[in-house]
Amino acid sequence: MQLIFFCPVKECNAKWDIELVCAAADLTPNENGDLQQIIEGRKLKAKDLLRDCPKCKSWVSRPEDLTVLRVKCEQCDGDDFCWTCGKKWQGGGFTVCGNPKCPTIQLNEQLKPANCGWADCKELPKGSIPAMRACPRCLTFVEHDKECKHIKCWKCHKRFCFVCLSLESDDGKWSCKGPFDACPVHPVQVLK
Repeated sequence: MQLIFFCPVKECNAKWDIELVCAAADLTPNENGDLQQIIEGRKLKAKDLLRDCPKCKSWVSRPEDLTVLRVKCEQCDGDDFCWTCGKKWQGGGFTVCGNPKCPTIQLNEQLKPANCGWADCKELPKGSIPAMRACPRCLTFVEHDKECKHIKCWKCHKRFCFVCLSLESDDGKWSCKGPFDACPVHPVQVLK
């Protein structure tokens, strides 16, 4: 992947290859290593895989289980904090921090109502299928907008079944069979 540096002068708008910038800056190997580490960190932050510790500002990695939102900085003795809102962890558990303005609590409110219009389709199980789900892998809010029950999360790009919430395996197989086969309806989600 080629990294590009944009000239900070507004009128210039030039794009430079980062390798050329490093060469022109005459960086030492240590300085170049530090720069590369900063660039990698920014890429991971953009992918929501790194956050700054609220206490010491060290980088903290996202837990491997993306539904675990309670994190602890290994660099300082700070309190556990919420990956989503960045505030001190107030409750128990690992998904809902207890802070009133945390997006995870708001997600619970969005998931409560729901009965979608395609619940009576012949290809899908009878019953109430929520129109809104949280991706079972990363908890990103997803709405159903097409006929197929197998959808892809817009954030983590993992495919899952909107009806039973099973994830597509790494080899492309589904525990709920084909996209139009009946499967058990997972009830409205509540994050705890």
